[in-house]
Amino acid sequence: MPEATVMTAADGIDATAKLASFMPNLILTDIIMPNMNGAEFVKYIRGTRRYAKTKVIAITGLHKEDSRVHDITAAGIEKMVYKPYDDDEMVSSIRETYESTDVR
Repeated sequence: MPEATVMTAADGIDATAKLASFMPNLILTDIIMPNMNGAEFVKYIRGTRRYAKTKVIAITGLHKEDSRVHDITAAGIEKMVYKPYDDDEMVSSIRETYESTDVR
């Protein structure tokens, strides 16, 4: 896996604005964010030609049965990481998702 350039955003709206000048290979997003939640953000990504195939990992502290987990999964993510997680788990999730040859 190559070195990464990391860009952060305060919320989903901030992220959509930053995407205008940044083409990520992978996006990590929380489900619960102010102004635009993770599912809304992923729907935005999937609805744009430029980012439709960008791989997405969602992060959450919600229970697997929570409707918001279902919403973001239905929006089209590659992987869900549940909090609390350890660094090795996150690095492994990023590596596996980044290196996956699955194409959206």
